[in-house]
Amino acid sequence: MGRHGVLALALVACGLTGCKETFECAADSHCQLDGVAGFCESLGHCSFPDEDCETGRRFGDLAGTLSNMCVPPGDAVTSGEVASTGDGSASGSTTVPDPTTATASGSSSTGSDDASSSGSAQPTDCNILFEDTFEGNMLGETWSVLGEPPTVSSGALRFTIEPENVGAYPSASVLSGTPLNLSDGWVTVRLDAVPQLLRTQGTITLDFGEPEAMALYEAGGMSAMYDSERLEDTATTAPWIRIALESSPEGTDIAYYESEDADAWTEVARLSGIPADPTSVRVSVRAGAYQDFAIPQEFAIRSLSVCGRNGL
Repeated sequence: MGRHGVLALALVACGLTGCKETFECAADSHCQLDGVAGFCESLGHCSFPDEDCETGRRFGDLAGTLSNMCVPPGDAVTSGEVASTGDGSASGSTTVPDPTTATASGSSSTGSDDASSSGSAQPTDCNILFEDTFEGNMLGETWSVLGEPPTVSSGALRFTIEPENVGAYPSASVLSGTPLNLSDGWVTVRLDAVPQLLRTQGTITLDFGEPEAMALYEAGGMSAMYDSERLEDTATTAPWIRIALESSPEGTDIAYYESEDADAWTEVARLSGIPADPTSVRVSVRAGAYQDFAIPQEFAIRSLSVCGRNGL
């Protein structure tokens, strides 16, 4: 059998991040690589034995955002069938854990959160320019929407990604798309649900005009993106994400942090000396799908805050 099994099921996907080849399996028998039998994991991608991984299995290189990453503990399946919900259909979205110690927003009023030992210090002299915890049942007037409007319910901003709307990427922009000075500032988001299928995506986007930076969520994982290039992929999703623009000897660094409690932050990715203007940045939330899929997905956030230098 050919690479990763049935190549007739391979896809060439062109979403927000450019084109990539993916393969979706339905049973262990679909996963073969150079004569080595693999496993069809719960997200519909093949993994193969790898003793360097805690679970002893690593996703193949046709697994989209999970390619070549270790299968996390608890996600490895033990049978040849893709994991499903009780009614026999694949789960549409996974609720992100809600830690009991989490605060209502991702930052204090002075932006003084510190990163964990694995990240650099967070900026301490920016102003909170925007904050929304999505109370009530409608989006505030400080947002502008392009495309099908998201809904606000149960304390979250919710994008529903429908199979009949492939190719549409509705967005909601902070402060009606006003450019913000985010020099030594950040955008912090508390997540509620992320898409669990390949080809369905949700993003937190910082638009410099050209290029864009984003935290992209697809197939249950997160990709730190800059100018359509992946800086780092994670197979799981932390409840909090922060994208920071930090001064450095190279000019401006863009850094991506994750947190379980909005207190200790771990750096996921960093790109130094980005060729972009941090004083004019538009912030938006987007969701959509770039190829056919069967089950509606959801991308939802519980809070979004922006800390910058406007007014300083």
